[in-house]
Amino acid sequence: MACSSKPHVYWISRLDQIQLLESSLRQDIIDSVEARGPCSVMELARELGIAADALYYHVRKLLAADLLVPCGTRKVERREEALYDVPGCSMKLRHDATDPRKTKAISRVIASMLRVTTRDHRTACATNLAVPAGRYRNLWARRRKAWVTSEQLEELNRLARRMDEILGDSDAGEGKRLIAHTLVVVPVPPKPPKRREKR
Repeated sequence: MACSSKPHVYWISRLDQIQLLESSLRQDIIDSVEARGPCSVMELARELGIAADALYYHVRKLLAADLLVPCGTRKVERREEALYDVPGCSMKLRHDATDPRKTKAISRVIASMLRVTTRDHRTACATNLAVPAGRYRNLWARRRKAWVTSEQLEELNRLARRMDEILGDSDAGEGKRLIAHTLVVVPVPPKPPKRREKR
């Protein structure tokens, strides 16, 4: 399915969809299809380094929840291979602070994202693909707390949206490198001062 024929953004907002993405493997499947475009389970298996048989169950679950859509077939040797795509050019998780069940599920999805990020970092460091410095740096890991003004927060959001635009204009092609990008921004509530214990 060409990007022009599907919504620019597909919002992942249903509880059943969010709960499915608590699985890091299902997140990986969605991320891979979003990055490469329509593909078969065999192509996904090669990219993820997992046996195709282990993926079919998860692909069926994602199809049932409308997080993947069938988009035709392709002839490979003597058999027809089903192709799958994501339903939007960009897949985004909708935060809903009014629903405690969704809030808990989203927290579990974020925990899973961070586990995937840790695994990807470990794997990258064990290969010669990691470039930790210079103009074409592709390995970053940083956590920082900062006091920001409303104007600075607006600028940070603009920069995050720009990164999302660059990463959203993605397809597998010659001269391109596959990267993973994880971004989490959270407000830090003030902590009450600790009471001094009486001796």
